[in-house]
Amino acid sequence: MSSLADRIIEAMDKAGVSITQVAAACDVSYQAVRKWRTADTRHLEAGNLIKLAELTGYEPKWLLTGEGPRVRFYARNEAQANTLKVMEAMPEADQTKIPEIAHLLAKHPKQGNGWE
Repeated sequence: MSSLADRIIEAMDKAGVSITQVAAACDVSYQAVRKWRTADTRHLEAGNLIKLAELTGYEPKWLLTGEGPRVRFYARNEAQANTLKVMEAMPEADQTKIPEIAHLLAKHPKQGNGWE
């Protein structure tokens, strides 16, 4: 089974979150987050675990124990819930394109896309 440090690294890397971003979100030093990413890490304070989970989209239980689902499978707000409902009706092959579209929209917000 992977270590806590391995799971932290995976969550941060897959979410594209930097050490600096995690440190700011958790109100800890850069060095503290670097330490979390080493094999020496055996535990993480609950508040930091929750903030890391929120920042990366990974489940706190999985980050801490390696058990259960890795990522959130639920919406955090109504807009996300509506998007998930639409996605569920789509063929699975098309569902895989949604994250790419979302990333494009995030890079170019409200630039006269005509969807407003």
